[in-house]
Amino acid sequence: NPTCDRPADTQLPPRSSMSRPSPPLIGAGRAADVFDLGDGTVLRRYRTDHDSAHEARLMQWLHTVGYPVPRVHRANGRDLVMDRIEGKTMLDDMSRRPWRLRRNVRLLVDLQRTLGELSAPDWLITSPGVPAGDAVLHLDLHPGNVLLSANGPVVIDWPNASRGPAGFDAALTHVLLSTSQVR
Repeated sequence: NPTCDRPADTQLPPRSSMSRPSPPLIGAGRAADVFDLGDGTVLRRYRTDHDSAHEARLMQWLHTVGYPVPRVHRANGRDLVMDRIEGKTMLDDMSRRPWRLRRNVRLLVDLQRTLGELSAPDWLITSPGVPAGDAVLHLDLHPGNVLLSANGPVVIDWPNASRGPAGFDAALTHVLLSTSQVR
């Protein structure tokens, strides 16, 4: 089982370090920024105090069972280092090529269904407000969190993940899509 702690000799410089240039910013979400580390990996750094160990552990587990997520290399506090996935988001693809809407919706449904069929590991918690259940839930699965790579779709952005009933996650995805709260 890979560790989520970064060895002391591989610590990233603090954000305020002036000794070397910062890695290039390649993405920004609601809670975190993504930097290209230049070695085939990215750093997802949360802007506020955040323990990324839970997200890293789940992504490592999902990777081992074959669900399409980036491979996690290490996590420490608000930093999460994982494989860089080349490709645009499903949301970008839908915006640029609307004729592929049905194909992308089917793909999103397949990803949701496959995730809902996974029995959650014992250590995965049930988040507040989520009914009891045994499936793995993403709780933010929408086209903006699916990267379309040359090797297939990859689901990103797992900090809200929980255990619960698969239908709850599917219903939440429906609400996100139907109210256009996707970013």
